Amino acid sequence: MKFGKSMMVDLVHNWKALLIYILIIQMMVSGLILAFPSMEMLLDTTPEGADNITVETVEGVGNQTVTLSWEAVSGAANYTVLVNAGPQMITPQRVEGIGDTEYVHVLTEEDGEVPLRYFSVVAVLPGGDLEFIGMQTNTAIPNIWDSFYWSDMSDINGIIALFWDVWWILLIGLFLVYMAVSVVNRDLEENRMDILLSTLLTRRQYVLEKFVFLAAYTVVMLAVTMAFMVVSLASIGELGNVSITGLTMSVAFSLPLFLAFIAVSLLVAVGMKDQRRTVGFAFLIFVIQYGLYLFGNMAESLSSLKMLSILNYWDHRGMLYDQVYSMGDLGVLIAVTAAALLLAVAVMERKDIPS
Repeated sequence: MKFGKSMMVDLVHNWKALLIYILIIQMMVSGLILAFPSMEMLLDTTPEGADNITVETVEGVGNQTVTLSWEAVSGAANYTVLVNAGPQMITPQRVEGIGDTEYVHVLTEEDGEVPLRYFSVVAVLPGGDLEFIGMQTNTAIPNIWDSFYWSDMSDINGIIALFWDVWWILLIGLFLVYMAVSVVNRDLEENRMDILLSTLLTRRQYVLEKFVFLAAYTVVMLAVTMAFMVVSLASIGELGNVSITGLTMSVAFSLPLFLAFIAVSLLVAVGMKDQRRTVGFAFLIFVIQYGLYLFGNMAESLSSLKMLSILNYWDHRGMLYDQVYSMGDLGVLIAVTAAALLLAVAVMERKDIPS
């Protein structure tokens, strides 16, 4: 019984699509990483000239005393301080004629909290010319990107974690689901399955060869992606800010997750009689799993939902940041894969193959 007949057929019919998809993934990975320096500048909320102004705050009863100080500007007649709720200073409160390089401002609490205020300091030169010194705030500026999709977008590790959560899971996961269903569907639609099974290829071997073919492709894709990521990180000088061990673990241990989706999709492909609906049903399973994972991470009260998703058992953040991975999580993914494969083989053994 010769092993590999089905895999060779799949390789001949799919190698172009598989190669193109690998290239697409690498362009997305490299593009996201190479764009990080520009994103870092875009997401920086530090006010212009903040280093030129020192801020000291003293909390009081229902208020906050803010003391600003700055270096004297040569030839300045006096200074003007603009106070505003936002950095645009469209309708600011103006404090003019300050003769010292220090200004004290008292802020009253609003709804039990001290409001965020922007302070802009300008030197007034002889003749009425103005020289901007800098801008500061009394408290840290909230940055929505610090926890965007549970990732700190100002850090390269946060960018990678976001890529894992969105593009990695959705693009690669959905593609592998589609391929797993398609390699079976195409054999049925082109009456190739009956021919393959008539050449001493057993039904069990047929299912296992489909699985091995897609697993091998996934390994190649992960290896190439890892290489592209390292090169891209090195090219922007961020390689030292990422744990190579954690990055390697997060890439390598995504393999069991994808194998689980491949196995489940193969089960769907051999189990459903209506081949036209298999892709949609397999996608539905994937979307439900992703939805459980997504909503389970949104709030503590919904955290039990993610336990029902196999995506929860690929803890890429734990690997990326702390270089740890639970063997229990790995065991869950292996168990799901093995169970789905065994069921796929059992269903295939009883499946009516049209000739």
